[in-house]
Amino acid sequence: MNEGSPPYIDEIILHGMYQAILVGAPVAAGQVTDIRLPKLPPNYSFIGPDDIPGHKVLSIGNTEVPLFAEEEILYSGQPVGILVGPTLKKLYELRQDIQVQVQPREPYYGSTSISSEYVRDKFRSLKGEPEEVFKKAPVILEKSYTIQPLYPWTSEPLGALAEYEYDKLRIRLPTQWPFLVRDSVAQVLRAHSRDIVIEPSKLGNHGNLKLWYPALLACYVALATRLFKKPVRLILEKWEEIGRAFATPLVKTTIRSAHSRNGDILALEVQGVVHAGAYMPFLSEYLEMFGKGIQGTYAIEHQRIELYGITTNRPPAHLPEDGGFAAGVFCIEQHMAMVGRHFDRNPVELYHTGSTGTHSAGQERSPLFSHIDTVCTMSDFHRKWVSFELLARGRKHRSTQEGFFSQEERPLRGIGVSYSYQPAGEFFEFFSIPSISVVVTLQKDGQLIITTSAQSAFMNWQLLWAQLAGEILTIPLSKIVFTPLRTDMVPDSGPTVSSSMVIITRLLIQAFENIRKKRFRNPLPIREEKTLRCTPRSKTSLLSKFQSTASCVVEVEVNPVTFFPLIKGVWFSIDGGTILSEIMAKRSIEQATRKVISYLMQDPILFSPEGTVSSPGTYYRPPELSDFPITIDFSWGGATHSKGIGDLPRILVPAAYGKAISQAVYGAITDIPISPFDIVQTYKERKDVL
Repeated sequence: MNEGSPPYIDEIILHGMYQAILVGAPVAAGQVTDIRLPKLPPNYSFIGPDDIPGHKVLSIGNTEVPLFAEEEILYSGQPVGILVGPTLKKLYELRQDIQVQVQPREPYYGSTSISSEYVRDKFRSLKGEPEEVFKKAPVILEKSYTIQPLYPWTSEPLGALAEYEYDKLRIRLPTQWPFLVRDSVAQVLRAHSRDIVIEPSKLGNHGNLKLWYPALLACYVALATRLFKKPVRLILEKWEEIGRAFATPLVKTTIRSAHSRNGDILALEVQGVVHAGAYMPFLSEYLEMFGKGIQGTYAIEHQRIELYGITTNRPPAHLPEDGGFAAGVFCIEQHMAMVGRHFDRNPVELYHTGSTGTHSAGQERSPLFSHIDTVCTMSDFHRKWVSFELLARGRKHRSTQEGFFSQEERPLRGIGVSYSYQPAGEFFEFFSIPSISVVVTLQKDGQLIITTSAQSAFMNWQLLWAQLAGEILTIPLSKIVFTPLRTDMVPDSGPTVSSSMVIITRLLIQAFENIRKKRFRNPLPIREEKTLRCTPRSKTSLLSKFQSTASCVVEVEVNPVTFFPLIKGVWFSIDGGTILSEIMAKRSIEQATRKVISYLMQDPILFSPEGTVSSPGTYYRPPELSDFPITIDFSWGGATHSKGIGDLPRILVPAAYGKAISQAVYGAITDIPISPFDIVQTYKERKDVL
């Protein structure tokens, strides 16, 4: 295999390299009337909208992303231009002397009512006749839930470096989607895409931050390199990452449910607002995935879901790794936890009576029940749930001051369960790509060359692909190499996201198997290209083949003095199809689980009245967690192929963790993140969730 990996972007230093920094708007809303520059020294320059030879906006999905605030200012700190020169120190001094003159207007940060002026997208789903059911229902429960903006912490910097390589413009940067970057730069420079070469630097733990925003940074350094004919590098500081474009969207949702007197779910009504900031590429896809997360687990005959995506004068929101599905699962699962407490019903009982696992006689047993049974047995869920519930009810009747901020005789214990699936067929719709391709070539000297634009990030996919090739073709790993990842040398394999990697793996396996069939019949070299095109049939195939299901249990213990939660254990039952490498699969699930729980405890992104991020210097870094056991059971489910499992911890853990905290403090956990302060506030109430 190839040795080594590409460097991080801040490790690349070229002779004669210039630096670039962004110049931001001073207000959250208004118009730029003038930009007054100080006297710039030789070799320093300001680049603004008038210096763009081609398109001044990027088309990403159905969203237009402006390079600069040419006239209208969309959020505080929005770039109005870039400063370029030999040294960063001098650039920072010059930036302080730049006067961006504006005509401010009243910014909009969202309100309790929805104004059609700010609605950019909608998701609506109607099933049955919920209005009629609500009129007759004997019990109606209602609760509101909030997903606060979070910064998906990554230690790797965001940036880009451009230079001329003979007659081509070569751009290096950490990106999940190199072909999007290439096409964006070509449009801005009014150049042919073949004259632009994108070479990804080390991706690291991306958190989806490097899905579309690197295309903007690439355009900035491309403009600067075109002007100076020198290498130019732009690297964002951490406060710039947080303050400009990297919080997940704020989501506010109200759920109403109609019930019979024994607690059966009769109907459901959901209204939600997604605050997308100034703009949010893939907003419509986020709304749809959020809606599917609410619909996915419980089979409710009568339901109405209305979701609105609105723009505000906050910084742009970014798409989380699960696409918004996890937020929907969290909201419906917390609501069902409230329902269970109101009617004194075990959460597992609610799954069996009101879920999509319900089946008629003669039908095959749903995977829901096998997952729930397995994970409950592994975790001893039923015994613990009854025990913890009795303890919680006993604390409910005490005074709010009794035991508060003092050592109680017993710890606050809770356990929660969740069940869901990992979406698969939405990949093509999400990113509007016509196809994904891979190429495998067996050379005359026996060397196998694997060519794809997909990258190893959270999991060492290249090692897995090499091992699979070695097993199928009986080739030693030393004979397997990967084509260097440059857009002029690899096919477009789409963006590097969790849902795409299992598809690419399947395409590579098919290529390996085809080469094995031809190996001793056809002359070498043998080149095998596999392409999956976006068609209704391919989407149906993805849904049926690659959609994994799983259940999760989380057990917590809340410190009665600090109210900091301690994770006692996490259990998974997963149908991931054929597990290609159990060691790598478990490692991936374990790492994602620890990361998710850490994010659930971090501080949310807070905004000042001026629309800027409050105290971005704190970096909103997630807390370090004590080690805790994670137990994983993989069920084959009869599948002969592998399924995607990388997003399952992001989908399942928040819901189960929220239920566990709710039981521990005997209250309603309605928000993400779940900080010790939120736990204290819930614990203070010491009353039923209604």
